[in-house]
Amino acid sequence: MKQIEGPMTIPRSIMVSKAPKSVGAGEIISTCEAGFVVDRDPKTWSKLVIKLINDEKLAIETGRRGSRVILDNFSWDKLSEKFLEIYDKVALEPS
Repeated sequence: MKQIEGPMTIPRSIMVSKAPKSVGAGEIISTCEAGFVVDRDPKTWSKLVIKLINDEKLAIETGRRGSRVILDNFSWDKLSEKFLEIYDKVALEPS
């Protein structure tokens, strides 16, 4: 069974660097370079944290890209626009 994601799944994934294994969240994060997709292995996490501590520029830029992806695509304003577009399409279809 395919996991169904809520509207805030991708923003939450970007913020905590853990994408669900369903509809493309990891791909969005990777493609936009807006975060890191890592497994739950503590060694993997610790390597990433050390990398970000040692590379302040990478940490800042990744954070900025993540914020931009969220604001451009997943803010409540953007999500409500998308929901209204879908609702309008469904409402206008002949029954």
